[in-house]
Amino acid sequence: MRIWLIACMGWILGAASAVAQTPSKPATTYPLPVPHVTIVVVAEDMPDDVRTSGRDVIVVDVRQAQQAGIHTVADVLRYVAELNVVSTGVLPGALTSLFVRGANSNHVLVLVDNVPVNQIGGFYDFAHLPLENVARVEILKGPGSTVYGSEAAAAVVRIVTRKRTDTPLDVRVTALGGSFATWHGVVEAAGGFANGMFYSMSVGRLVSDRQLPINDAYRRWTASVQIGGDHANGHHWAVRYRMGDYDVHFPTSGAGDRFDVLDPNQFQRIREHILSAAWTAAWSPHWETRLDVGFYRNSSHYEDPADGPEVDPFGPFWSDQIGTRLRMNASTTVRWAGHRLTVGATWTREWGKDRNLFAPMFVSHSRISTALYIREDYESADKRWGATAGVRYERHSDYADIVAPELSVSYWLTPGMKWHAAVGIGYRAPAFFQVYGLGGFITGNPNLKPERNIGWDVGLEYWGKFSWPVFRLTYFDNRLQDLIQFINRPDPTVPDYANVQAARARGIEVGMEYRWHGWVSRLSYTLTLTEVTDTGDAVPTPEIAVGQPLLRRPKHRATWTIGYQGTRWSVWADVLYQGRRWDLDFSRFPARRVAMDAYVRMDVRARWQFTDRWAVFARVDNVWNTRYEEVFGYTGLKRGIYLGMQVAP
Repeated sequence: MRIWLIACMGWILGAASAVAQTPSKPATTYPLPVPHVTIVVVAEDMPDDVRTSGRDVIVVDVRQAQQAGIHTVADVLRYVAELNVVSTGVLPGALTSLFVRGANSNHVLVLVDNVPVNQIGGFYDFAHLPLENVARVEILKGPGSTVYGSEAAAAVVRIVTRKRTDTPLDVRVTALGGSFATWHGVVEAAGGFANGMFYSMSVGRLVSDRQLPINDAYRRWTASVQIGGDHANGHHWAVRYRMGDYDVHFPTSGAGDRFDVLDPNQFQRIREHILSAAWTAAWSPHWETRLDVGFYRNSSHYEDPADGPEVDPFGPFWSDQIGTRLRMNASTTVRWAGHRLTVGATWTREWGKDRNLFAPMFVSHSRISTALYIREDYESADKRWGATAGVRYERHSDYADIVAPELSVSYWLTPGMKWHAAVGIGYRAPAFFQVYGLGGFITGNPNLKPERNIGWDVGLEYWGKFSWPVFRLTYFDNRLQDLIQFINRPDPTVPDYANVQAARARGIEVGMEYRWHGWVSRLSYTLTLTEVTDTGDAVPTPEIAVGQPLLRRPKHRATWTIGYQGTRWSVWADVLYQGRRWDLDFSRFPARRVAMDAYVRMDVRARWQFTDRWAVFARVDNVWNTRYEEVFGYTGLKRGIYLGMQVAP
């Protein structure tokens, strides 16, 4: 596969050069112009034009969600059928994972602007990420490790900070209250000046008692600030900082609120810091250089005081975990005759330390990775076709060197219909606890290899007269290899983790959209077929057994959003169908595999802008009060009613 990919890259680069040198006849411009943002950044140093990109990209504008008082990014992504959001309970605050195209949740890299925020070698918990000071969310589906490195094995999600340059001062104050003693307040400001300087900032506070009768409270403080400049000499810079302080009280212990004896005192305190600085210099119309630095730190303290043998049969427990990442990336790009050649290097250092009741002294670990990457993008003069080829070479202190190539092609069959295809290799580095162990409970394995995914997709998009492709059809196929599995070995000297598992995930994604005189209808559907294909020398368990589907991946998933957007008022309804899927029942020992029923949930929201500065809005979650579970044993969201007001003084 690696030789084939490199050969394809050589072929596509040669073909691109040949086409660029061949005189072309006047032809129809491809595609038809559409009133939408066509430049998708995803990586700030390597923007893609969705009109000629062969990659499958989704752009989610979050303004409507913000105007309805929706709290988190996860609640927005939930109503995109291609994205399977799974929570152990109720947002905000419940552990929340994102599965894309059947791969694991730790195969999705999450960037806040250009800073990776995944746990070290792990997934990103979407439980807390707010919509405050966010402009849009970009999702790149398929392996993305060529540019982004580890964790981008199956998808990349990028949160883009709000930027406004058409006014010196735009202030918004939003307040919301409603069910479960929920109160949310946000103050946001943004603006720009004639000299190219711009800024944005926000401060938010959210409190909620959620829905369980005992110890189910959530408190959140968040703040963000951005300053930057776009200068006439072609230099651009920005500095951004986000922080979050999350206090989560939860009564469950692993089996869910349907089975656990609810704990009245268990809690977790999390603090998150995200800092980035970026500078771009355009030395000429054909050459630019970019440098960015990102810092991420996540610290958490978990505590479960003694509450008696019925609630805490194993007694009290506490633990602390701190993860830190420093990433520096430099790249230079040269453009000529439809080509864009980018060469870059990334240096990353990660630190982690942990302690607990039984091992009270901090145990620290660190690791370093250095990577070189090169990517060539080509688009024809009439924008009828485009191609991308790239490769990444990474040297890591914890495992052997790895190579990650990618190739994508797009072609406009007609002025309104685009064909696209992509193939690549993605990977995920082992987590610290998998390599070094954890607090005397788990024995690490220093010989672990990174997990790999060989993924490809092919699809069609029809672009009409509206603001986005009105029809999308994509087939995808992921081959997951060297998956790391926990094996509870009785001998404490033998590692508890090994690369033993392989799996396959394939399926079809369909999306449709129609607009007419302010009315909008969006329908999306995903068919996902998963299967464990190898368990190595591991003893089959309910979680890993050859021929069994992967857990928490529904075979069928569909969403439908319908609404009306007027000049002063709007109303929307979001419907989610989550099909039958498999999970584990941890109320028994050993845990057993169980089938979870399908369900339908509907949310509605409305907004009335009764003056130029004042607006009121309302939202009802789970209108039908459907009883459902996203994770077995954890009760899903009950009906909630919320009212709010927004003022722009």
